[in-house]
Amino acid sequence: MNGREFGQEEFSDDQFLVGGVTLLLTGLIGFIGNLLVLIVTYRIHRHRRNIPNILILFLAWIDLLVFPLAYPQSLIKYFFGFYIGDYMACDFQATTISFLFMSSILLVVLMSVDRLLALYKPFYYDKHMVYDREKVKITAIGFGCSVLTVSLLPAFGVSRNVLHFPGTFCLFEWGSDTVEGKALVYIFMSALASAMVLIVTCNLLIVVMALRLANRRQNNANKPREDPEASNTRNIEQNHCVCGKMELQFAKLSGAVAVSFVGCWSLFLVSITNRVLYALRSHWFDLRKSE
Repeated sequence: MNGREFGQEEFSDDQFLVGGVTLLLTGLIGFIGNLLVLIVTYRIHRHRRNIPNILILFLAWIDLLVFPLAYPQSLIKYFFGFYIGDYMACDFQATTISFLFMSSILLVVLMSVDRLLALYKPFYYDKHMVYDREKVKITAIGFGCSVLTVSLLPAFGVSRNVLHFPGTFCLFEWGSDTVEGKALVYIFMSALASAMVLIVTCNLLIVVMALRLANRRQNNANKPREDPEASNTRNIEQNHCVCGKMELQFAKLSGAVAVSFVGCWSLFLVSITNRVLYALRSHWFDLRKSE
């Protein structure tokens, strides 16, 4: 697999250099940014252990590992002109990319659902969604093993991992002619599209509920004090609003992550859809010619 003989590199040496520098800078920015997020979140986690902080920690760790595990082979190809390793190295990079990216997608979905539940059923959430280290560990191992199993399928013969344009990274084949290869692509596309729809829907509902909570807080603040019973009711509502402020902060963070997720993955989904449609159209024309 070494050398530039794949028929995919249509870039000049200068373009490869620019692409390598861009990839290196974005990787370093993401690595340093997630490292800072981990430091801050761990400090907060010492005093306030809850589910949102755990999800943020997992997401930051996943994004942090992308740079040391998935970037080196691509950077070497950009800067030195060859893809290091052979088919085993391609399988390793493809499995790593699939595992890390699918894990991040799952975490963004969980963050969105968690924030929606916290705003829609606050008392139920406070009672049942309590941080438990053992449950978190078991859940993380279960999700991790499931995602890793799916990521390893191409390496074990379900479809295959190939080098993609411009010859700088490996991933499962998008235009596969085999039944299992097409099934893997369709499953991935369906899962990604469903995750995007779920994330967008949850965050739209979160925005609506956050606006209602803000309006309710403002109305309670403008109400005149009447009697002790009304004052007690006001105190309960104010305590609920204080908790709501924290939930709104987590909701804002979840919304920012969701916007970034949809903005990045929607382009990838459109790209892979176009490639699959092109492959299907080419296969259909070949069948017509053979007839």
